[in-house]
Amino acid sequence: MTNFSIFISRDEEDASLLQEFCEKQKLALVPKALIEFIKTPYIISEKWDVIFFPSPRAVDFFFDQPDCYDFSDTEIACAGKGTKSALKNWVNKIHFIPKNSGNIVEVQREFKEWLKNRNVLFVGSNLSRKSVLSEIPPGQQKFIQVYETKDHPQIIEPCNLYIFSSPSNVKSFLTMNQIPVNSSVISWGQSTTIELIKNGITPVFELKSSCILELVKYLKENLKE
Repeated sequence: MTNFSIFISRDEEDASLLQEFCEKQKLALVPKALIEFIKTPYIISEKWDVIFFPSPRAVDFFFDQPDCYDFSDTEIACAGKGTKSALKNWVNKIHFIPKNSGNIVEVQREFKEWLKNRNVLFVGSNLSRKSVLSEIPPGQQKFIQVYETKDHPQIIEPCNLYIFSSPSNVKSFLTMNQIPVNSSVISWGQSTTIELIKNGITPVFELKSSCILELVKYLKENLKE
């Protein structure tokens, strides 16, 4: 399929599997993250039963600070397979990963049932939605910021397909761009879909597992010669 272009709101190094697929299929890939990240120093002054990591980025910034935490007697929870892979570089065991990470409601319910009456520390950025904590009582949870997310908008040449990996990337994209009338959009999970719909954009597909392998599988099945 020639002259077909795909935009994804990720940097090239974070889209290598998609790049390989596009090269084989002779598709033009435009990988550009439209947000940037800045480390935030932090202090954890108490022990927690559970620490929840919502993204690989949260993992990277949390462990970038030396001597950050004593993990004895603390269980590790995360938002999906990508975050699980990042955590494997730092911890011996991951105790909670949702079955269907793309569905916010399911993740909220599953995490609440698993957590029970234990307390949880949520690690994230200034723009973290913390949706997984919506069913957890305030006295049972705490948020700590380990990095800052800032918009980094750029003009993107018109593409046939747009893949948005987060609500923040959607917002940043729309400050300088719009979706062409005949182009399609894929959403990276439910929260990204909500942001797209809020701006009048209906995705043709929503990733359920928030996994790039699911994305490549969908493209193989739906991009025809």
